[in-house]
Amino acid sequence: MIPVSVMVTGRGTVSERIKGRYGPGRPSAFSSELRPVVFWNITYLCNLRCAHCYINAGPEPRREELSRDDLLRVAREIADLGLPLVIFSGGEPLMRRDFWDVAQELSGRDRPKLALSTNGTLITRDVARRLSRWASATSAFPSTAWWRSFTIGSGESRGPLRRPLAV
Repeated sequence: MIPVSVMVTGRGTVSERIKGRYGPGRPSAFSSELRPVVFWNITYLCNLRCAHCYINAGPEPRREELSRDDLLRVAREIADLGLPLVIFSGGEPLMRRDFWDVAQELSGRDRPKLALSTNGTLITRDVARRLSRWASATSAFPSTAWWRSFTIGSGESRGPLRRPLAV
């Protein structure tokens, strides 16, 4: 994975010691033939408070989030590198007001293919239609058994997902 936000801000992580340092002009690469997939946590915002959340996402914005201009610049750099797949993640990517701008910047190309990792709670008919315009996009939804482990706020159960919407 490429830690995109770390690349933009220049701040390192513990894993930097293990994996090495990436940066503009020096992306991580598995080999010259297979370029890395990008799991892009584009926000810390989330409408759920899951015990298993590894970035401690929540309802309040954080100042360390990238600006819209930075997100769009990074998206263009990803496209220029010809990376094969970008998976938007977070937090909940659909809570970011400029999510669609970033997705638009990357869509309509051979590469990257786009995917969305979402908790599914913000998928409406309109959102489903917009997502379906990404010819190669997939959406990752948790199973209903896993969904029961999600909690909101003080820990009350959110319950299982309703059946998927027909688009």
